[in-house]
Amino acid sequence: MAGLVEHLAELWPRDGRPRLIHLIPWDLTVGGAQRMLDVWCSHEAHRWDTHILTVGARGPFVFAGATVHSDLGSSQVLSLIETLQPDLLVHHEPTDKNGISSKCSQVWILHCTNSLRELPPKHATAARVFSNFDSHEIHLGWRQLPLKVLPLQIDPGEFRPTKRRHVGLVCGIVGRLHEDKVPRSFIEAVLAWRAGPWRIRFIGHGLDTGYQRFVSGKLANLPWVDFSGDVTPIRMPSALRRLDAVLIPTDATHSETGSYAALEAMATGLPVIARDLPGLRYNCGDVPLYASEDTELLARLRELDKADARSEAGVKARKSVVNEHNVHKHAATHSASFSAALCCEVSILMPVFDTPAAYLAECWESIRAQTFREWELVLVDDGSRAAETIAEIDRIAGDPRVVLIRLDENQGIAPALNLGLSRCRGKLVARMDADDSMMPTRLQRQVAYLRAHSDVTILGAQLQSIDWETDQLLPPTEHPEQVTNEYIERQRNTSEIWFLNHPTVMLRRREVMNLGGYPKYRVAQDLGLWLKVVQAGLKIHNLPTVELHYRLHPNQVSTASGVRREEYAQIVEECWKHPAAMREEPA
Repeated sequence: MAGLVEHLAELWPRDGRPRLIHLIPWDLTVGGAQRMLDVWCSHEAHRWDTHILTVGARGPFVFAGATVHSDLGSSQVLSLIETLQPDLLVHHEPTDKNGISSKCSQVWILHCTNSLRELPPKHATAARVFSNFDSHEIHLGWRQLPLKVLPLQIDPGEFRPTKRRHVGLVCGIVGRLHEDKVPRSFIEAVLAWRAGPWRIRFIGHGLDTGYQRFVSGKLANLPWVDFSGDVTPIRMPSALRRLDAVLIPTDATHSETGSYAALEAMATGLPVIARDLPGLRYNCGDVPLYASEDTELLARLRELDKADARSEAGVKARKSVVNEHNVHKHAATHSASFSAALCCEVSILMPVFDTPAAYLAECWESIRAQTFREWELVLVDDGSRAAETIAEIDRIAGDPRVVLIRLDENQGIAPALNLGLSRCRGKLVARMDADDSMMPTRLQRQVAYLRAHSDVTILGAQLQSIDWETDQLLPPTEHPEQVTNEYIERQRNTSEIWFLNHPTVMLRRREVMNLGGYPKYRVAQDLGLWLKVVQAGLKIHNLPTVELHYRLHPNQVSTASGVRREEYAQIVEECWKHPAAMREEPA
């Protein structure tokens, strides 16, 4: 095994992307886990160095943009995790099953909250929990972890209604033949059922097990039952188009968190009959025909004997999926959850006070487009009152990478910044104004520079202003690459005292916090901080590249406060001559 591990380490070197492992501690066969991975990989895996580890598999599984390691034993899984050293490990069943969860110490996201009741916190260092539905069945030891609900989503464009061209009615039962999915009591009910015009088709069986043989032995001789075997995700739309309904007979004692089979059937315009379980209702709503008992499930199927009943139920199902499901948003939200759990290197600090919603939305999109992924946004709502601004803040705060701090009353820029600074997790803090937009590579460039220059405390960059009347870009700033005492001495008696663009700044949080953060001047709090940094013997540099578009408009903070260059010069003179007297004035 040691030789294999060394070979794998050479085979998959780091490529700059965060490394993500999906750990599936069961046999990877047709079913929800496979569908979830297929959906996510298709949309988001290119952003991550993705590896899928599973203790078993039936046949080759290929997921776009991911590397699959299948048929692994417990010791092999642990060795691979140790060798691959993921930045994040997503455990899809965090119990002691196969001993896999007991020795891993990477940052985890724990999927499926019901299983946490069985997992003492000592078994892992978990970052957060996410689930397919809003369950509160969480082990007491995990209550402090944030729970993010990510409902199952599918692409309605992939599964479309079509006309049936065969004689007879076929009801599909989709998924692996496991007692949790197709309980013994349901098999007995099928044996006693009068099928009428219906056939039952089992799509999927999974690995050969005693229970699979039990089911086929019981039902194989019934003329109205057939077994079609496993179906890959790419073939599933075609398999569903040959059905008239889908039945989900999941065991009532099983904590089902959702059903891809149900959603895919609904998207295909098929009626769905399902066991009445919380997870199914959460993900499918009231559209399926629900029943609690096995005989009731089969009786509800007979309610669909007539074409009109099937058509009405199918149209309702399709409409529900089209209205409620967005696979692109779902995959992106998963990816955002993973990013939020990463060891955060950069906190983006952004105060907001009644910023126009359109500007705020544009700013947020520029943050989401960053090529550097390990960030969080600390958004301080400094007592906003504009309804559109508040609504946009709430929309942005739905992203798991966003930490929202909401103040009841407007406190002013310095208190808002210092409060946000105290809540930042990152070693580096990037300032951002809510009405500006940054270049996609801004964070990447600044992080790289500060990694290479450990003696620099604050790093700015050049910007281009956007004229508020013409929406045209003005010429870029040309601030010096190094801000020294000598430079400030030369400039402080002139009108040219602007040497650092505050919205472009990335700073080292600990050093700035040790200096007391932003001084609470009435104006020019940023300038006061820069001077404190220089006088403390710390370094300020600027990148020569433009990394931000700065919006000029009548309501921006600097304009509203009536700051003029002369006032800046007065502050510089006062602070430079009397650094110990950098008093705090009312904001």
